[in-house]
Amino acid sequence: MNRYMRAGSLWCVFAAALLTLCVRIEVQADGAGIAVRTQGDARYISGGVGLTERQVLSEIAARETMNLKLVFAEWKGAFLASVPVTLTDASGVVRLRITSDGPWLFVRLPAGEYKYRAERGGMILTGTVAVPETGRAERVISFP
Repeated sequence: MNRYMRAGSLWCVFAAALLTLCVRIEVQADGAGIAVRTQGDARYISGGVGLTERQVLSEIAARETMNLKLVFAEWKGAFLASVPVTLTDASGVVRLRITSDGPWLFVRLPAGEYKYRAERGGMILTGTVAVPETGRAERVISFP
């Protein structure tokens, strides 16, 4: 292999590495507005408008070992944002009360049984979810 071929091969490797780095920086920049927030002992993130933001949320949720994911949608399948949601523990203490920033809400809570209450257009949906010590519970809350 002559030196021109080696230089060309090295240039291809360099260009591929640079492209990978640029894509990584773009994903991080898009996720810059997503911050892990705390309310009491609950840590949470919310959003998910667009594929890139959902990828960033998933990465943050994995890193933060968030053990509950709620997804807000219509029965017809459209995602919903700005959904008021409350999570209450088994003893009736409100652990989280927020309005979602997007269709996905990830939360880190102590393991246990929780009640959720979500509202949209005057309709209230409730249910229970068992939050595990390890892994993640997931619920899709669908409004008509």
